[in-house]
Amino acid sequence: MKTIGELIPSASPVEVATVDAERQQEVTQWLASRSPRDIPQVMQQIARKHGVTFKTYQKLEYPEGGFRSVTIGCSIGGKIKNAKAVAGEIDLLLTPMAEGGKSAIATIEAWLAELNSICARRSEDQTGQRVSLASLSSRLQDYPVDVVRYVLLVKSWKWFPTWHDLKGEADAIVSERKELARALRNAKPKPPKKRQMTKEERIAHADEVMRAFREAKAVKNDEGHEQYQVLTEDHNIYAKGD
Repeated sequence: MKTIGELIPSASPVEVATVDAERQQEVTQWLASRSPRDIPQVMQQIARKHGVTFKTYQKLEYPEGGFRSVTIGCSIGGKIKNAKAVAGEIDLLLTPMAEGGKSAIATIEAWLAELNSICARRSEDQTGQRVSLASLSSRLQDYPVDVVRYVLLVKSWKWFPTWHDLKGEADAIVSERKELARALRNAKPKPPKKRQMTKEERIAHADEVMRAFREAKAVKNDEGHEQYQVLTEDHNIYAKGD
């Protein structure tokens, strides 16, 4: 089994943006052997490889019978110029299960059948059950395989879950990946700090101000006197420096 580092090598934003079907299948196979709990560490490794740092922000939701954490924001630091390259690699961790091959629907249906066998289910005729399973399979294939596997085979359900139940859990899991990818794409470098003048430059600037003042037509009134005093004090401040 290849590591994620082999599946997602360091690349430029252009190279990462063009992901072929074979790469997507490899990533899907890799994700199938992982738990969603592994992915945050993987994302940190990907970011560090490019010199990028990030911090995510969560809120708690309280669905019936429990709670879950949902990522609602992300801040980016480090080498912002590499942010889009990281975003391209994070996108691979969002590869839909459907991209892993034609067997996606069959795999999901098998997982749903297993879940159906161990969960209590509200009264429903068999035709309705078949329609429900087909509908759920079609929708779930749009999520990464590790997420689908978790919500169907790992998470405990008292009742056979509705689409609303499954979607809520799946969206909560992928929220961190989506928010990180979004923040990376929108990240902008901080503007360069304005260079501070040296002591010599400050003195020269103050001298220019004073020279301009002296060359101006004198206005003999209180206002002009105050202006001269201010400029004189300003000159002293510049001249003294730090």
